[in-house]
Amino acid sequence: MSKNDKSQSNSFPWKEFLAFFGVVIAAYFGYLGFRSQTEIPIQATQTAEKKETTVIPEITYTPEPTLIQTPTSISSLATLLNHYNSYGYEYIWTNTDNTIGSAKIIEVQIDGNKIIMKYDYKNGVLTGVLTGYVLSGTWSQENSNGNFELTFSSDFSTATGWWDDAKDSEPKFKNQFGIR
Repeated sequence: MSKNDKSQSNSFPWKEFLAFFGVVIAAYFGYLGFRSQTEIPIQATQTAEKKETTVIPEITYTPEPTLIQTPTSISSLATLLNHYNSYGYEYIWTNTDNTIGSAKIIEVQIDGNKIIMKYDYKNGVLTGVLTGYVLSGTWSQENSNGNFELTFSSDFSTATGWWDDAKDSEPKFKNQFGIR
């Protein structure tokens, strides 16, 4: 080992020490700056100008009482469509001979507040407007049509209602049907 090698290995690392010391000093000044902003209140000077302040009265909202809470049209449509997309619907009715008929809802379309449900029996279509939980409108299928009304459960998982046939001049019997 040469004399120069030994002196270099025993020399104090001034460069690293000064760099470290500089970081400590910078951190301390940063701490003081932060401390002065949080602990020492800021004092503003007043001017000779008159400052006007306006007192805004407190506004209280008192909702009008309602007897029945019904969902908005948008939330009803969204809930109905969400249930259909997640679980589907089946259209069920009672035939005139008291047998049960059923058809799967194969498509649900929403156009504004109008709902169109297509089912897989004789090209059937239910077209109606949803108000709260009630869907009312017209139905049609091969060689038949009429009116209907469905009342959905609060989660839109089921519905019950009635339908009539337009062929009857004065429909006296309204058939029960539902969606599950």
